[in-house]
Amino acid sequence: MNMRANGWSVFAAVMLMIAGTFTIMQGLVALTIPDYYVIAEADLLGFNFGLWGTLLLIWGVLLWAAAFGSLNEAAWARTAGVALAAISAVIQLAFLPAYPFWSAIMVALSVLAIYGMTTGQSKAEATPSAYRAGRSDAATMPEPRSGTHAAPDTSPNAPGAHERQRP
Repeated sequence: MNMRANGWSVFAAVMLMIAGTFTIMQGLVALTIPDYYVIAEADLLGFNFGLWGTLLLIWGVLLWAAAFGSLNEAAWARTAGVALAAISAVIQLAFLPAYPFWSAIMVALSVLAIYGMTTGQSKAEATPSAYRAGRSDAATMPEPRSGTHAAPDTSPNAPGAHERQRP
């Protein structure tokens, strides 16, 4: 079945791409310019910036893979995207002492990606024939009945008039 990604899938994929790109950039900075960060290497959960940089590079590539899978409506992509974005938020919380503002932005991007991946997404494919069928059904609908606040029909020919006979 040839299905296109809907708005939320595209939104989530773009959030994953942005988060992946920023994570890759963060990893490259950790590998090449460790003095850029606010704290010393020893204060970052006992790991050096080289290890963090490698981890962040790999994680950024995984986020990109999930984004492309989401755009192609791959079955694994939504689950992988949610899991990767959730773990990415935890990784960024661990990296928070090194660059607080940037890590907070990355957590927000991860949360937005999770939101986009978990919103209700219709698997129904919109086709011109489905549109025409809906239009023809709407055209053959009976006229709507009057509202509940309308005055009752008291004419002698109204349904149930024989039950309302007056003495």
